[in-house]
Amino acid sequence: MSATTSPADSSTATGGPTTTTTPTTSTSTAAATVTNAIVKTVEAIISSTAPAASQSPSPSPSGFSTPTQSPTSSSTPTTTASMGGPEEKLSVQDLSQTLQHFGVVDYLVFIAMLAVCAVIGVYFGFIEKKQKAKKKGQLAGKDGAGAAGVEERRGSEALDYLVGGRQMKVFPVALSLVASFVSGISLLGTSTEIYVYGTQYAFILVTLAISGAISWYIFLPVFCNLQLTSTYEYFEMRFNKSVRLLGSALFTCSNLIWLPIVIFVPALAFNQDVIQTIVMVFAIFFVIIKGTMDVGGLGVVIQRNFDSGRLEWPEMTFDPKVRMSMIAMMLGNVGQFAYQLGCNQIIIQRYNSLPGKKEMAQTSFIFIVGLTVLNAVCLYNGLLLYATYYDCDPLTTKLAVAKDQLVPLLVVQSLSSFPGVPGMFVAGVFSAALSSLSTGLNSLAAVFLEDYIKPLRKKPMTEHEVAITVRLCTVIIGVLSVGLVFVVERMGTHVMQLSMTVGAIVNGPLMGLFVMGLLIPSINSKSALLGTVVSFFFMAWLCLSAQMAVTSGEMQWETKPVSTDGCTYEFERPLVTPANVTIPKAEQAFHLKNYFYRPLSFGEEIYHVSFMFYSLIGSAVAVVVAQLAGFFFGRNDPKDVDPDLLSPCIRRFYKTNYATYFQLRYGAGIRNLGAVLFIVDTTIWLPLCMYIPAITYSQVTGTGIYVITPIVCIICTFYTCVGGLKAVIWSDVIQSFVMFGSILVVCIKGTSDVGGLAVVLQRNEESGRLNAPEWTWDPTVRLSMLSVIVGGTLHKIQSSDVNQISIQRFLSLPSYEHAKRCMQVFTLLLIFLLSCCCYMGLVSYAVYHECDPISTKLAKASDQLPSLLMMRTLGSMPGLPGLFVAGVFSAALSSLSTGLNSLACVLTQDIVQPLLKKPLTERQTACWLRGIVVGFGFSCIGMVKIVEKLGNVVPLATTVGAVSMGPLLGIYGMGVGLPWVKGKSVMVGSLVSFLVLAWICINAQLGQMNGEIRYPKMPVSVEGCDYSFDNATVFQAIHDYSPSERNLYHLSFFWYTAFGGVICTVFSLLASLFFGWEDLSQMDPALITPCMRRFLPKKNYQAVKMQDLFKRKECHAETEINS
Repeated sequence: MSATTSPADSSTATGGPTTTTTPTTSTSTAAATVTNAIVKTVEAIISSTAPAASQSPSPSPSGFSTPTQSPTSSSTPTTTASMGGPEEKLSVQDLSQTLQHFGVVDYLVFIAMLAVCAVIGVYFGFIEKKQKAKKKGQLAGKDGAGAAGVEERRGSEALDYLVGGRQMKVFPVALSLVASFVSGISLLGTSTEIYVYGTQYAFILVTLAISGAISWYIFLPVFCNLQLTSTYEYFEMRFNKSVRLLGSALFTCSNLIWLPIVIFVPALAFNQDVIQTIVMVFAIFFVIIKGTMDVGGLGVVIQRNFDSGRLEWPEMTFDPKVRMSMIAMMLGNVGQFAYQLGCNQIIIQRYNSLPGKKEMAQTSFIFIVGLTVLNAVCLYNGLLLYATYYDCDPLTTKLAVAKDQLVPLLVVQSLSSFPGVPGMFVAGVFSAALSSLSTGLNSLAAVFLEDYIKPLRKKPMTEHEVAITVRLCTVIIGVLSVGLVFVVERMGTHVMQLSMTVGAIVNGPLMGLFVMGLLIPSINSKSALLGTVVSFFFMAWLCLSAQMAVTSGEMQWETKPVSTDGCTYEFERPLVTPANVTIPKAEQAFHLKNYFYRPLSFGEEIYHVSFMFYSLIGSAVAVVVAQLAGFFFGRNDPKDVDPDLLSPCIRRFYKTNYATYFQLRYGAGIRNLGAVLFIVDTTIWLPLCMYIPAITYSQVTGTGIYVITPIVCIICTFYTCVGGLKAVIWSDVIQSFVMFGSILVVCIKGTSDVGGLAVVLQRNEESGRLNAPEWTWDPTVRLSMLSVIVGGTLHKIQSSDVNQISIQRFLSLPSYEHAKRCMQVFTLLLIFLLSCCCYMGLVSYAVYHECDPISTKLAKASDQLPSLLMMRTLGSMPGLPGLFVAGVFSAALSSLSTGLNSLACVLTQDIVQPLLKKPLTERQTACWLRGIVVGFGFSCIGMVKIVEKLGNVVPLATTVGAVSMGPLLGIYGMGVGLPWVKGKSVMVGSLVSFLVLAWICINAQLGQMNGEIRYPKMPVSVEGCDYSFDNATVFQAIHDYSPSERNLYHLSFFWYTAFGGVICTVFSLLASLFFGWEDLSQMDPALITPCMRRFLPKKNYQAVKMQDLFKRKECHAETEINS
């Protein structure tokens, strides 16, 4: 195959494809205001009702219709190539416009989902509040202050807003956990990962179960027993106030980084948690079913992916620079997931909303199962992507400008004939994003309230003050997250890797901080503080350097082959191309070793480590530094450590029984450190959440991402600010159904369009995408078996288990049993959702296997592939594109609202209150919480612009989050599992872990942005494109790309959180040699995980039920208020 026109002279060659000239036009930039967005949306709805221009649709291999065009002149012609015949074909630009047919039904579906979320917020913020006030008045009239006093405590403003009064039900909390944990990053980023790199990433499903078990037996027993609103209160009990502030700050920063990515993903497709989960699940399943049918069935999907080499194992290597090695999966990913599932404020906040331990157990089971199923669906969707585009890669032809636009492209092409289905899928993506966004906002509000606002007050806050505070926190965080979306847009990797890379900056130190607190009792607060700070700065350097290397092209990874042989539209091609654009694996290996080879510096060797190791590195740095700091600051006497502050697995090493419940373990320093880490993590994470729905909306409507981003943020901030955690959870339920449904619809329709499951698998197998993680010890392998299993598990533990956002949900349940059930359901649903997302990636390649939309610039960003897939598969079905967009927005809103709520909680509890001389009144607390939510919510808008430049959202979120999540994982791990570690040692280890992870993650992200870090990619093709595209761009995208030489910044993003936790733990233990060890006799057993309490000195104790303990704390708090 050869091009017909030279870029230099535009001369026509004979015997080749037809050439045309396509004018280059410029489009004005839409003002990023709500008014313009509404006008633009109304105009789109009106235009969708107008009759389309006369077209003569004809069937094509890619499923596109090719209307007749009249030639236009231009002073700046561009060389194009047409594939498949002498007749005039559509150009990439024309084809992209034809795919933007969001109908009236689609808009109605999408708007309905957003309206339902807003209504839920109004209900819990106003209607239910009035009903409770009326009920309290009736109780007071019957028996005076007795029942009314209990009802007032149970229905206090802070408890209702942050943990749902601790009376939530199992199923909605489990769905909320799934919706918050998945977000749009997983919906689109996972499918893109499978399409570009193969099935190595699918081994995270194994790490979900492992990390879920670790979280349940080590982290959650401690947090659920303590019934903490902010998980960083644990740091003050285990270490001191400084560590608590640091943890809260890291969490805040992490969420502010993460939320713009969550927001950006649905916005890329479109240019409240229970509800959002329903929308998300329905959309995903619809896409999968229709996509599988379109390609010819499941057998076709598997066969095509097998033929392309996408069905593969992680590389078995010890090289840490391998992107996906078995060690990176097993160590790095397990560490990342362990932190997410066990120490994350967002997860714990959900568990604490349950009434008892039984409900928590049920929720945990549902959560893990759901998470596994959802991830499996996303993984299959990746296979479906390749099976659909196996002979016409939309990335190569630039039909999809970005990798993460493949899924929306598949939805448009496979479901366009079904009215409302594309809208359903978009609603599903937005459901995931909304769920994560609302979760993050809610958790941040909890952190701000408990860790910052309340400690600053001399007097307790009134109900009204609490209500205003948490809502103000939600608004502030939402604003900040929207601003950071513009940063996400500029990152160089697709959303999944971006999320893991950026998140590792905070997640690594946080994981190390938790590890030191739960597992290493000898580390004191000073050592833990130092270790966490060092880990944070190290991970910031590592992750940012790696991201810059990726963005600049310095770090590149091998991709699976693609083809454009089957493209039926015109696209621009280079003058000379090989007969087959797919690069053989032998040549890829040659390029990997010899292309632009140069020796790597020591620093480059570090940040070239696989991003899956980032969190593990950050945790390790924090622990090691904290241990070393122990030589200077001394160590805790194990006799002084309260067994309740340690993980249950550590307690068994003590010869005597439990100490008195809730005796302070350390002090406020470690609590402050954890709160700071959480704030950093959430601040980073929120813009990532907002980025996903923005690019989804942009893909299916042509609207700029800066137009829809403020709308998403305002809606989410509104119902999070008004309704609190109850509104967040019930919105998550609806958004979860939308999210699941939209993904399934796209996968099913896309599979059907390409010829079935066999076609999807065959095309992905032929391209090498059905690949397992590498069996290697090299941490720089992007996805190795070790980084996926270990790093992924630790990452998930930190992100969904020991995280403020998660714990906030667990604490909304009435008992520990409810939390266990919720965890189980959450895990199963999460696995299922991610599996669907992975399969969507396979479907995307199966659809575009011969015409890569990213290479042809049909998808402007890789994370727009799912949206492109959606418009292709569902575009002809009125309403279904809107459902998909609603699904993406549901995921984003869920994550955003959760993050804002958790930020408000952490900032109020860990930052504001400790700084106040008098306790906050309820009214003051309400004001602080709502102010934080509003402030951070609007701040996310600006940060989305940054996220846009940072690449694919999944690795970005993991990398950035690991900077704080790694130290936090170490802090949580040592807090519940190492009772002999003092707060000083934990401080040292967490600081070291934070610094190391920050150094690695920042350099890695900068390297990716600058193109210095380039991971191997799966081959793509543009042979089958039936539209015109830029030849030079395609040639550069396919042939000029080669993986960069591995160095430290090539570290798999799955390792970041795990490394952060390990570093935090190791340095904390080393610091204990200087600071000494905790006196275990003084340790509160309630602060230690049950498996570690056996190592605490035995004392006579009295068993106390969690409900009775909670009542005691309420009575004690009421006494303080009255005094």
